[in-house]
Amino acid sequence: MLGEWDLDAVAEVLRRTGPKAAGAMCVVQVSQLGGALARPAADSVPYREGAFLVRMLTMADRERAREILDPAFELLAPVTLGRAVNFVFGAGDRGAGLYDAGTRKRLAGIKSRYDPASLFRGNYGVSG
Repeated sequence: MLGEWDLDAVAEVLRRTGPKAAGAMCVVQVSQLGGALARPAADSVPYREGAFLVRMLTMADRERAREILDPAFELLAPVTLGRAVNFVFGAGDRGAGLYDAGTRKRLAGIKSRYDPASLFRGNYGVSG
């Protein structure tokens, strides 16, 4: 999720993931956010101030996908707020950035109270 639009960074992402550059088919989607998502709410949806959601996919295996997509996402890092858990594909071992610190702490407390045996562990963990 991007806090603002960086035309130069997005143009470079498209150049690096284009058909002549990546060596594997890539899909890049940019969606403008706002509306109901931007309204404050007491829930576990972080980064409501996000202005854009960028999704990138490739048909490559995991190692090749990271070689292609990690540098592309790195270009957007200066304007990235975090990651949207509903749009994280194939990165189950990387939970960083899915929640802001306050939301993660609150969810970890709820998990500790209602799931101390960690029965619900097949997801992106929220341990403290």
